[in-house]
Amino acid sequence: MEHEIFVIILTAIIAGAIMITTIAKSIIGAVKKKSAAENSPSLTTSELERMLREVVGEATAPLQAKIESLEARLDAPRLNAASSKDDLPDLEDEEAVLVRRTRQQI
Repeated sequence: MEHEIFVIILTAIIAGAIMITTIAKSIIGAVKKKSAAENSPSLTTSELERMLREVVGEATAPLQAKIESLEARLDAPRLNAASSKDDLPDLEDEEAVLVRRTRQQI
């Protein structure tokens, strides 16, 4: 079970890296074409960094959500075995609520 989850997470990371590289190349290509066409100064470093952060954030959001859901599914059985439903001494309130919801769904 853990091996499959590791493979899924590793695949998601590799796919994310490929997407980031592709997005960065397309942004840089578009910026070069735009600056060549307009003969204007190129983007500043901070503008390019901001654009990349936005695009990468949008591209990797589904992967991050999937990883978080997989981690929650992986941690849920351990938490079920380690403590009773009402006894969660090591968890903060928000985490305890999340664990209880996860248990109810299982």
